[in-house]
Amino acid sequence: MKTTKDIQIMEWIAKRMAGGHYIISEHVIRSIMGDKVSIQKIESGLLHGKLIEIHNNPARGPSFLVLGYHDSGPVHVLCAPGIDGLLVILFAYLPSPPIWKDPTHRNLGGMPMKNMTKKCFFCGGNIKDITVGNFDYRLEGQLYVVK
Repeated sequence: MKTTKDIQIMEWIAKRMAGGHYIISEHVIRSIMGDKVSIQKIESGLLHGKLIEIHNNPARGPSFLVLGYHDSGPVHVLCAPGIDGLLVILFAYLPSPPIWKDPTHRNLGGMPMKNMTKKCFFCGGNIKDITVGNFDYRLEGQLYVVK
């Protein structure tokens, strides 16, 4: 059931989309470049979609998860108010298992995070539990170290 607040949020989002007053995050651009989503799916989803979740982060403020359909396929778009009244499109993806049972309902089952696989996604080696550590990776020839 749509609440007045949901309707107001979706009207605000649609107004920003229709006027071209939005920016797209690097994460979304990478998804577009990888042919996972398209600008048309994102725009259609936000213009004609349904608000399914509101996330409130104490540091960043509210963000909105919108479910839309384009060419009969679902798309999820996470967006938030940005500076100068712009809409910031943070993430866009196609909802799928194991996280989503269907496009509107999260899958609550599954293994807890602590029981997840203990194999490295990149090298296949065993992952050991640690308290403190570093994470480093290479991106476009640059080495990044996160402590």
